[in-house]
Amino acid sequence: MDKTIGYYLEKYSGFAIGIVFSCFVFSNWTEFSCLLLDKYYDIIIKLSASIFGFFLTILTLLINSSNSTITKLRNLKDFKRLIAFNRNAVFLCFAVIVYSIFVFLIVTPTNGAYIYKINLDVIFLKINICLHAFLCIWCAIDTLVFLRVFYEILSNV
Repeated sequence: MDKTIGYYLEKYSGFAIGIVFSCFVFSNWTEFSCLLLDKYYDIIIKLSASIFGFFLTILTLLINSSNSTITKLRNLKDFKRLIAFNRNAVFLCFAVIVYSIFVFLIVTPTNGAYIYKINLDVIFLKINICLHAFLCIWCAIDTLVFLRVFYEILSNV
């Protein structure tokens, strides 16, 4: 793909929107109290693990399959772009899973009270939750970009 505006939008839109969203969460902390609930992180861990598995399955099919459609797909010039988006999405999903587990351990109440397992100052808690929001938004947008590129390439086969 030529380095046009579309190239930069595909490559950096998730990162940029993630930064904007995390800054918004940081500045409007009181309106995002749901990010302090352990159930939210439990759902994010399960969802990210499912997306991670989906991407690894797609990658395995693209690399190892000997189907005629997959062979045609490999011969397209955008195949490397598709693999790069898949790789990026796999790493982002893995990062979201690991960081979600870390934040889950922070916000999980002990003995029914909201005394967190890992005691942090409020500013460190805010930074960790904003960083998690950044990773989640970046992963979600890159997942959507991957799906768009995937179906665009499949339509050309």
